[in-house]
Amino acid sequence: MVYECIISKEGLKMLTSLRKLSQYTLRTVDREEIGQLACFLFDSSIWLLKYVLIEMEPPFVERRVQVSVDCLGRPNQKKLILPIMLTTAEIETCDDAEATMSEEYFEGEQPLDSSHWLPELQEDEDELPFGDSLVDESIAVSSSEELEQFERPELSNTDDVLSKFRIQGYDGEIGRIEDLVVDDYCWFIRYFIVSLRDRPDCLVTVSTDWIEYADMVNGDVFIDLSTDVVSSCPEYKETMGMQPNYEKKVQMHYDQSKHSRRIKQKGAK
Repeated sequence: MVYECIISKEGLKMLTSLRKLSQYTLRTVDREEIGQLACFLFDSSIWLLKYVLIEMEPPFVERRVQVSVDCLGRPNQKKLILPIMLTTAEIETCDDAEATMSEEYFEGEQPLDSSHWLPELQEDEDELPFGDSLVDESIAVSSSEELEQFERPELSNTDDVLSKFRIQGYDGEIGRIEDLVVDDYCWFIRYFIVSLRDRPDCLVTVSTDWIEYADMVNGDVFIDLSTDVVSSCPEYKETMGMQPNYEKKVQMHYDQSKHSRRIKQKGAK
């Protein structure tokens, strides 16, 4: 079985399909399964996930709870588990708003990144109950306070992006956004998976680095690429996901296109 995730040489970067992630089991630190992942809220100015919305299911009161991504552990791709570093009781008493980090596992200052949390192994366990990656804690990650040093941004819903948003090149519409690929170490949205307008069955990948402007009202994301360049990108296969070799091919494709564009611009002068 192939998991939709990649790990860099540094062991930090893990790319995960948002649609795949929505199928994961949500599990608290006391090993309770609490409900379904409904969607994420994100800051569209920097394409950073901020909160996860959880649909609580019986035997719990059926309601939607909002939890900060700072409370999420690293997804366990083998067991398809997304750990939530809160107790079931803490989530149950949450007022449908942001839940705070459990003091049971953290003392003093809140950690900069949820990946620094590591539960103790139980006597009858031979592997970590949540996630399967260790992280170099010497690498600093910006806290949410540092990222929000200006006015608090209005948050957008990933469901809206996946249901109606289009990618627009500088020469016309390219296609519709079918999936988002996130880095689950820092929860940035790294790539759009796009179905081409002229070939709906063909999926291609576009980095969020190419975004020029996002019209969150009308559902259009404008990028600094042509329709031809994106259409000729190596095809994305859902069964394979963002494997390292595929990501390299995508990066090489756009790097070559950027280089060719610069040469043409110099020639025009």
